[in-house]
Amino acid sequence: MCLRNTITEPVDISDQTASPATISHLGVLYAKAYEVICGKQPKVRPWHFQWLSNRKLHAHLFEILPGLEGRVLDVGCGEKPYSAWLDPHKTELVGIDISAKTKADLVVNPNKAWPLEDSSFDAILCTQVLEHVTDADSVLKEIARVLKPSGLIVVTVPFIYNVHGGPSDYRRFSQQGICQLFQKDADILEVRAQGGIGSTIGTLWLNWLETATNKSKLTRLAKGILMPAWILISFATNMGGWLLDQLDRTQSFYGNVLLVARRHD
Repeated sequence: MCLRNTITEPVDISDQTASPATISHLGVLYAKAYEVICGKQPKVRPWHFQWLSNRKLHAHLFEILPGLEGRVLDVGCGEKPYSAWLDPHKTELVGIDISAKTKADLVVNPNKAWPLEDSSFDAILCTQVLEHVTDADSVLKEIARVLKPSGLIVVTVPFIYNVHGGPSDYRRFSQQGICQLFQKDADILEVRAQGGIGSTIGTLWLNWLETATNKSKLTRLAKGILMPAWILISFATNMGGWLLDQLDRTQSFYGNVLLVARRHD
């Protein structure tokens, strides 16, 4: 269920055929050095090129997740990056994924019903997943099936964002669009637009630079040698994007959406 890349940690619960890209020893060394300097998801520093795209996402999840109680199902859990934000004394986290190369407690078949009992979870966590599933209706039905009546649903999805996690990148969601998906089976408690014009422009710019420079060995080598310049560009872009967000009152140019809903009794 996982195909997390280096941009927004998207999760693919529809494609088991994609093979991970081969990474050279120099690439591994670069990644480790970058992580030491810039941090690792979900705790990245303001000079990380993903800081703008994840700033609001992580802030909102950090606010919401400690309040969850009971059995929590992480749909497309990957490496379970948010497990530390759940209260271990109040919750039991179960992760599902289509890949065994994750921290999933249960590997599932994306084309079949999940081997989980009906109404067996108190909350569902589904972050940056729905844009990657082939059959979104099937996933939504499974979420509704395994969630207890009055159980909570926490979902995040992109709205304005570049193609990522290919080849399984199928859709984007506005605030209204994500509400429409869940309002049949749940009461919508809140929907938050994450980011503004600054975050959106800055994220697309930095993601384009990251993607473009990874296209050839020569540009990857140049990026490694010029890592200090790349970090400086990222920091300047992040600060400029953050400032622009403070001026944006349109609520029309957000990059991501968070939804919290409660399943009907």
